Amino acid sequence: GDEELISRAQALDWFDLSGINKAPARLDLEKMAVTNSHYIAKLEDEAFVKAALPFLDQKITQDEYQRLVRGAPQLKDRCKTLKDIEKAAAYLLLKRPFEVTGKAAKPLKQEGVLPILSDIQDELSSLKEWSINDIDLKLQSYADTRQLSFGKVGPPIRASVTAGHASPGLAETLYALGKEEVLSRLADRS
Repeated sequence: GDEELISRAQALDWFDLSGINKAPARLDLEKMAVTNSHYIAKLEDEAFVKAALPFLDQKITQDEYQRLVRGAPQLKDRCKTLKDIEKAAAYLLLKRPFEVTGKAAKPLKQEGVLPILSDIQDELSSLKEWSINDIDLKLQSYADTRQLSFGKVGPPIRASVTAGHASPGLAETLYALGKEEVLSRLADRS
C-alpha cells in the first residue's frame, strides 16, 4: 500500500521472496533521509546525543553534554542524519568569548541595545526555575512592561547567545544553553 514507514515485524509479515521481480531497484536517498529522520525523532534525548557524539569534531565537556541533552528535542527536528548534529548544535558548542560578526551583529549595533541586554541579564538571573515556559514569560513580560516590541528585545539576545548560528525559538535556545551559560554570554556583550 502507501505505508512508507513500517516496523521490522510488518516487513517480515508483508514481504517474501516471491514478491521480488526483475525490475531494477532504485535507492531513493531523499526518502531514506526522511525515514532516517523519523527514527532519529523517536530516540530518547540522551540516546540521541550519545549516538550523535562521534559526529562532532570536538571533545565535549560535561556542561556541553548537558546542553546537548536539553536541546535534543529541537536538535532531533533539525537532523535527518546524525552527522547533521554538527551544524544543528553549533550554537550550543560555541566557546566563550566569541565574536558576533556580519549580519548576526546587526541587532547588537542598534541604539539602546546594551541597557536591554543588561536588563535581560538581571531579569533572567532572577528566575527561580529555568524552564522554557518561565523564560518565555519573563522575556514577554520584560518587553510588555517597557512597551517594546519583541523585535527590539529578541534579536539582540539571540545574536548575543548564538553568534548568528541557526537555533530554535529563543526560549528553547536559552533553556538548552542553561542559565549560567546564557548569563555569561549576555555579560560578554554588555
